[in-house]
Amino acid sequence: MCSAQVRCEVKTKTTSHPDSVKLLYWGPATAHIRGSVTGRMYCFSNAAPVQRVDSRDAVLISQYRFLRQVQ
Repeated sequence: MCSAQVRCEVKTKTTSHPDSVKLLYWGPATAHIRGSVTGRMYCFSNAAPVQRVDSRDAVLISQYRFLRQVQ
């Protein structure tokens, strides 16, 4: 029984969240973009070019010219 619990915890930690998408940023400067649905502030920079974004926010955020969705 204990080993099944451990497997579930490991699986949960390693699988990606189904309600988020990864966006890649390649712009020249840091960009702070507020999600239109969640209101969350996303900060994209060259130091952290890939960020997870709530899929509801990603619909509009991904239209920004220096962002594209990655897997």
